[in-house]
Amino acid sequence: MFADLFVGTLVFGQLADRFGRRLVFTAALLWYTAAAALLACQHSADQIIFFRFLAGIGAEAEIVTIGSYTTELVPANSRGRSFAFLQAIQFSAVPTVALIASYFVPAAPLGLEGWPVKSRATKSQYPVVLQCWEPRS
Repeated sequence: MFADLFVGTLVFGQLADRFGRRLVFTAALLWYTAAAALLACQHSADQIIFFRFLAGIGAEAEIVTIGSYTTELVPANSRGRSFAFLQAIQFSAVPTVALIASYFVPAAPLGLEGWPVKSRATKSQYPVVLQCWEPRS
């Protein structure tokens, strides 16, 4: 059930140590974005499961690299607050997306069924913009 998270942790955690956290975080973000976009276009259950697996690998790769990247980026005296803020964002993501989904699923905005819109409204858009201003690790 959580095999995608296991694979993301195992593979991308080692890649982050070898190639740098920023590069791997950016690659994981692009991986997740591509997998989520492809997931939104699927029609069969097998395809949805496969692309959900790929999206889960990318999501976990982001989660596993952001902690160590935050450790490198934030000064020691404010690291605790930074981790608390990071955890607050991570734990509030699912309820936020659920609220957005409850708005879109019964409707068909722009003639689209609700679930592709919901899939595109996830976390994949905003971090791409924020990446431009992050310092290198």
